[in-house]
Amino acid sequence: MPNSRNSARRQSWNARIASVLSKGMTAVIDTTLERWFSNDSHKRNLPAISAVRKMLMTTPAHGYAGCSAAIRDCDQRWGIGAVKLPTLVIIGTLDPGTPPAGGEEIASRIRGAKVARLEAAHLSNLERPRSFTAALVRFLLAAHDHDSYADGLEVRRRILGDAHVDRASASPASAAFQELITRYAWGSIWTRPGLDIRTRRLLVLAMTAALGRWEEFRLHLRTGFTSELEWCDLEEVLLQAAIYAGVPVANTGFQHAAEERAARET
Repeated sequence: MPNSRNSARRQSWNARIASVLSKGMTAVIDTTLERWFSNDSHKRNLPAISAVRKMLMTTPAHGYAGCSAAIRDCDQRWGIGAVKLPTLVIIGTLDPGTPPAGGEEIASRIRGAKVARLEAAHLSNLERPRSFTAALVRFLLAAHDHDSYADGLEVRRRILGDAHVDRASASPASAAFQELITRYAWGSIWTRPGLDIRTRRLLVLAMTAALGRWEEFRLHLRTGFTSELEWCDLEEVLLQAAIYAGVPVANTGFQHAAEERAARET
């Protein structure tokens, strides 16, 4: 059975090579794109598809044929077991070129390999770029022995300022709590690369306003204004809050913001 599959695979590659050499790249572009991108991406007319189409159009036919022959003749399944470094195998669950079973087989042959499954075809990094990057970053962070407290303290000081952190940490009565929020809130959440600092600030402002945590709201507003936030950023946050959390929330938020703005200008 394996021999018949290998024979069919070679015939498929041979046909593709012959077609490209006789008719040029246009002979395989449409079928290639169908395999590299899912039906959903084609329906949404994902911009990456046109970019990849242009890339294929400018690919020399002989170069494509040579790469195809290399793939046709290459079988590294029996050698990948020699990989000893931490490995992440990213599988496109809709990939007809390298089906999920193939990815699972690769992972099974590498001791300790991790698997991430994305709802995408062959080019998951283009179809699901944020999910691909998040999976990769999670894997790299897990492999990196980092100190969440030290990382958290660095970010906390950068966001809230040394004066606030020193003042909050001065009381021995709250030492355990200060370590808790530094290690987990700042070291585990604020250090995540999925959102930039500005976006996280805006989310905190929106959430604290919606919950009526005005002391925390003013703290992040005050420290935000000393760095990357501008009045227009706050205005957008509170207008959004007016719709989803209620007009009184936005009204109170603008009052607190006006006081902080006046104090800053003074």
